[in-house]
Amino acid sequence: MAYFCTCVAILIGLFAGVTPAFLKPTNDQSPGTNSTEYYLEKTFDGLDKVLQFFLREYRDVNLDAVIGTRIVEASLNMLLLQLNTSNLLAQLPHSFVHNIIRLRNMAREFSEDATPYIKRNDPEYYRRIGETIARGLFDLNYDSRDVVTTQNKLWKKSFNEIMSEADSDSCLGEIFGARSV
Repeated sequence: MAYFCTCVAILIGLFAGVTPAFLKPTNDQSPGTNSTEYYLEKTFDGLDKVLQFFLREYRDVNLDAVIGTRIVEASLNMLLLQLNTSNLLAQLPHSFVHNIIRLRNMAREFSEDATPYIKRNDPEYYRRIGETIARGLFDLNYDSRDVVTTQNKLWKKSFNEIMSEADSDSCLGEIFGARSV
């Protein structure tokens, strides 16, 4: 799951920090290994492989997998919205836009297909935090901004601090408004 979320973060980061002219191929050759196009294609490929696996195994996954794909779906929705709002969408290569839409739809399909099985296979867990997988919950349309670390004291993790999965689930349920936490 960490790889999956990392791929989405890379995808969004690459688009957020790239001008459309940089994305346009200058010739018919494949992109070099030090180009944004190359890394976008690798990211698309990685996400595609993970989603293909999830789509095959949707009957046997846990709720955390669907939380991840809902975050992917929402992130790609917001990416498309921001690119469209800033009039950059039309300037991107069609294949990139097509891949973003395709991957977003795959994440949505998996989430929709897996949810009934999660509800059936683990009803207690679903009752506690199942609302966190509602479609649209993670569609957070905020402008990105840099974090100035010199102004903020960063929290230092202590090795004595451990959060259990139950504590984590309770926090998620509280944050996202699940009825029973």
